[in-house]
Amino acid sequence: MEKNLKQISNGNVVNIEELYESLMQLLEQVGGIMPFTSSLVSWWQHRNFNKRVVCNEAKIKEIMLSVSITNAEFIYTKVAPMVFEKIVKDQEDEKAELLLLGFDNCVKNDLGDEDIIIYYFDLLTELRVIDLKRLFTFSKRTNESIIIPEMNSEQDMLLSFSDSKLIRLGLINERVTKPLGNDLKEYYDFIEVTSSGNRFLDFIGI
Repeated sequence: MEKNLKQISNGNVVNIEELYESLMQLLEQVGGIMPFTSSLVSWWQHRNFNKRVVCNEAKIKEIMLSVSITNAEFIYTKVAPMVFEKIVKDQEDEKAELLLLGFDNCVKNDLGDEDIIIYYFDLLTELRVIDLKRLFTFSKRTNESIIIPEMNSEQDMLLSFSDSKLIRLGLINERVTKPLGNDLKEYYDFIEVTSSGNRFLDFIGI
């Protein structure tokens, strides 16, 4: 297995097909994984997966080069199948990058708690990109400013729905009631990311 891992890292010229073939060789060396191998082949042939892999080829290579020998079986038989399945099935192309950020975190930090990993990836699946970007801005971990929509506008409706979802999932808290007037700035000053929300952001590396 170590030899194959080194073969993957021979140079920056490795294309995605060669990376895939090397991954298949690694998988075959781990016992009892034929169902996963067959499934991954079908995912690979899926149009969405091909498109999203091409767009994120550099990141996938980087992640694969980071897999430790000791953690390879867990990554390839538990984490990778879940990540690839979600990449294929998600409705939003942008989500692939965020799923790979979570995958990268699992690999680089040798995360081994399967239940926690599943929870965070399921949470990523439940949230749409608009929800995630909303959470990012509330966290102040990015340079983007919080969008303050015009009261009762369509944008206000969409963002209010997103905020309600983040509250329901325990990712943010609102410490004041939404005002009836037209000024929402003060209201957004009192929205804070919860400890659970911050742990989730840590998981995806934001």
